[in-house]
Amino acid sequence: MELNRNKLVFFIISWVIVFIIIILIFIWWGSNKNKTKINTQSDFVIWTCFPDLKSTSDILESFKKAYPRYSSKSIKIENFTDYETYTYALASSFSSSTWPDVFVLNNNETPAFSDMSLWISPDVIKVWDFRKNYKTVFSDDLILKTEDGLEFLLWVPVWYEVLWLFYNKRYVRASELKTISSLNSAINRLKTTNKSSVPLAIWNWTTVAFSEDIATQFMILEDNANSFEKLTNTQIKTWLWAYLNYWYKDSNNDFNSKYSNLKDRDEKSSYLFANSDSFMIIWYPRLINDIEKNGWIPVNFLFVEPFPHYVPGKWNTLVNYNYFVLNKNSPNLTIWNDFLRFLFSSEWQKVFLKSYPFYLPAYLPLEWDIDNMKIHGKYNISIWDFYDNSYELTSFNKWIKNIYDRNMPLILDLWENYYNSFENFSRKLNCMTKKVLNFTNISNSCE
Repeated sequence: MELNRNKLVFFIISWVIVFIIIILIFIWWGSNKNKTKINTQSDFVIWTCFPDLKSTSDILESFKKAYPRYSSKSIKIENFTDYETYTYALASSFSSSTWPDVFVLNNNETPAFSDMSLWISPDVIKVWDFRKNYKTVFSDDLILKTEDGLEFLLWVPVWYEVLWLFYNKRYVRASELKTISSLNSAINRLKTTNKSSVPLAIWNWTTVAFSEDIATQFMILEDNANSFEKLTNTQIKTWLWAYLNYWYKDSNNDFNSKYSNLKDRDEKSSYLFANSDSFMIIWYPRLINDIEKNGWIPVNFLFVEPFPHYVPGKWNTLVNYNYFVLNKNSPNLTIWNDFLRFLFSSEWQKVFLKSYPFYLPAYLPLEWDIDNMKIHGKYNISIWDFYDNSYELTSFNKWIKNIYDRNMPLILDLWENYYNSFENFSRKLNCMTKKVLNFTNISNSCE
């Protein structure tokens, strides 16, 4: 156990060193920005981070068709599939003046590059138009006020995703998935009749995709817990126990019984679910492709339900999305404004969602147009199955997403000392956030 704790400390110290290097890059860039040659590149360069982006040709063709005056303009979309690598590359691009004109950021962190962006002109998108055409969570996240009370729009999202519960209807009833209590009762029933199974495929980072976000979903079940810093000690104990209980060897779920075999075979929890060794799994819609690749579940047995809460009612559910940002140093403001109008149009968003049907449209008018669109050609699950008005979409501020996402699963591995491990990580992440984002207490140790 001491070895595991030392491993966690080693990882966190390593991340401190990496982010201090990034700080120095930003400090160097800030001290030399007046000497820096402004990027006058003729290309219009867009950096994105979509894990499943297959091709950018449809996007570019649609834009040039809508705005033919750019038919001969060199427009490049560079896509990263890994957010961690992407943010390092973005920081490096600003220090070397090879920055993109447009880039994306994630909603579940304190924006590290907000000083490098421009507000959206009301001549392009009016604030009241945005409120009317986008869900409340986007207005709450992306509309700010000046000191004089003037509202302005920061950035624009295209898609979003939510963690939902996929289940095999051959074994599980939808009525059993309405609350955490009824879910646990279903697990008890399933374990009685299927002793070798793991009813809910959930636990740690090695074998469960997005375990850090699943853990975050458990956090926001608590009242007013929409950021890492707002969690009380009682809330921390409650969510950690609720989550880790599905792994513990004496629980009816007992994910531990399959963990070693999955790890040895380098398999994920989707393998258990796809082969009916597990009957429920918490996932983003886009991961349905893994179900299809790892096994076979009859079309008529794969269903989804919202992530259950402690009691029925209107509760929070984690929302994940990236939004487009204009680099304030871009010499291509005119094309950006047109590209923004293009992003804001229902025509283009239809093109995007047709190629990537497992993302949910941020643009409200599209919801009724695509309510029957399947997220995968093989299964009878549509985009509309991921809507439920009794759940309020909520962003969760992880402070620094890369550090949070990498280290949270390590804590989930230290279940025997979970509370102290989480408390120490919370303190260190708070310290690192002040160093990296606020440039305060730089000389103080985070240990």
